[in-house]
Amino acid sequence: MTVLPLSDVFDLLPIASVVWDRDDNTETSGMGSGAFWEADLAPSLWTGDVSFDRDRTTSLKQVAALVRWLRATKQRFMMCDPVSLYPAEDPGGAILGNAEVTLRAITNRFVAPLQGLPVGYVLTPGDKLQVPYADKHAFVEVAQRAVADAAGRADIAISPHLPLPIVDGAAVNLKRPAFVAAVAPKSHNPGTARRHLTEGAGFKVIEKRN
Repeated sequence: MTVLPLSDVFDLLPIASVVWDRDDNTETSGMGSGAFWEADLAPSLWTGDVSFDRDRTTSLKQVAALVRWLRATKQRFMMCDPVSLYPAEDPGGAILGNAEVTLRAITNRFVAPLQGLPVGYVLTPGDKLQVPYADKHAFVEVAQRAVADAAGRADIAISPHLPLPIVDGAAVNLKRPAFVAAVAPKSHNPGTARRHLTEGAGFKVIEKRN
């Protein structure tokens, strides 16, 4: 199935607020001695509870129709974190410019070894990175502040980890990073219409890995 680009869905959504998190699929167990174990049953997935601005009913009817179609057809689309469209220290991405950022040799999957950054470029906790691979996209979050050295390199602590198929030299996107998403079942609220205005509309997105 073709994945719709940001311009076909994300850019059309009148997003007012979002609750952004990861849905961890972790099993835990413990013993009376205090020993404690955790195991990941499946990869953690990004989720977002998206709320729309109060808007004209005619406008939100169109958005509701789009969301219903996405859900009915199980259509996948690219989705950004609306509050992490660019690194926090580079709003709009002007400092990054046309830099071609890639991964150096990967030795730890919880670290993104970047190269090709502008000298002194800063990444802060909460910034997002997108790493395309095969026909998929890894969407990871910066965990610790990092500054690019004189060679444009920086080792970035991230979560979740980089998937195993990602190899050295992979391209990294810092401008409007996105992941493949779908509308979560039974999550769409078309809003309450009052005369010419509608409010309370929104839906939930969930990352799709398969």
